Amino acid sequence: MSKIDQLQDHEIKAAAQQGWVLCEVYDTGRIRRQIHPTAFTAPFTNVEKTTRWVIDRARGGDTLALRALRMLMKENK
Repeated sequence: MSKIDQLQDHEIKAAAQQGWVLCEVYDTGRIRRQIHPTAFTAPFTNVEKTTRWVIDRARGGDTLALRALRMLMKENK
């Protein structure tokens, strides 16, 4: 992944303040990015709830959430 396909430092900090991180995980034989909580505590007790929260933020116009989701979708094409 190139530097262009990554969140910038200020975006990483903003995501962490919201309670999530875009991280690389090894899944089914390849490395891919996923949205994970910064801590597995309420309301982000698992990856699915955290991802759903980020999706809802993107639907509400959060540009950081939208950017993260676009990055994930680009990888999964």
